[in-house]
Amino acid sequence: AMSQAVGLPPWLQDPELTLVEMFLLAYAVRHTIQVYRLSKYNTEEFITVYPTDPPKDWPVVTLIAEDDRHYNIPVRVCEETSL
Repeated sequence: AMSQAVGLPPWLQDPELTLVEMFLLAYAVRHTIQVYRLSKYNTEEFITVYPTDPPKDWPVVTLIAEDDRHYNIPVRVCEETSL
């Protein structure tokens, strides 16, 4: 018998649920989450901020979304220095 890949249940794939999760995550960690959605390039949804009106003193974390299920965190590469 051929095995079949098991995906997420449909209710977990709902983009509206992802939106709520991003807001909850932002408030839980007290960080502004700025998401660049590559699939939405040249639209007003390309850059999304959670929460929409964050406190000014919250640090910002940036995510790059390939789609609504895969997110990457850009990091800066630092050169090592020898003593």
